[in-house]
Amino acid sequence: MYVHAVAASALYNELGMAEVYEALGPASEPRTVTPGRRPVMGVAGVPHELIRWTSRRSDQIAACPAELEDEYVTAVDDVGEPRFLPVLSERARIRS
Repeated sequence: MYVHAVAASALYNELGMAEVYEALGPASEPRTVTPGRRPVMGVAGVPHELIRWTSRRSDQIAACPAELEDEYVTAVDDVGEPRFLPVLSERARIRS
């Protein structure tokens, strides 16, 4: 089912982009984001530096493991070893 959801999402994005490009007139071009992966479509002529400057998702993803570790490791035991406690979701905290 996941495979079909991904394909449907890709088709939806392509059709949406086609309508935008048809209405506004810019050209599109494939752009390689991750080597070895399928390219993504972008507006032709936009420099990679500008895209990177305005894109924060990859920075947020890179920071996520550190934030999760900080939440997960909440204390140390008597000998200085990390004591791991389960991280409860907000929903679970409200229920308890």
